[in-house]
Amino acid sequence: MSPFDRTAPRGVKRWQELETDSYLATGITRNGKRFKLSSHTWFQISCINIWRGSYWLVRDNHRWLIRRVYNG
Repeated sequence: MSPFDRTAPRGVKRWQELETDSYLATGITRNGKRFKLSSHTWFQISCINIWRGSYWLVRDNHRWLIRRVYNG
């Protein structure tokens, strides 16, 4: 079952934050190398400037996609 609120407007993801949640930023650097950064706070992960990659919510060992970033 998705942790995201289904009543949110289209394109907006909202969720109830739990103590056990963690967040992940994954992607590719401009040099072509893969990276993965994790944190226990959404604020810290959301402040990472991603060139090409994804932001994830990790809950109960499952990843839930929050947002993808594509910059040409």
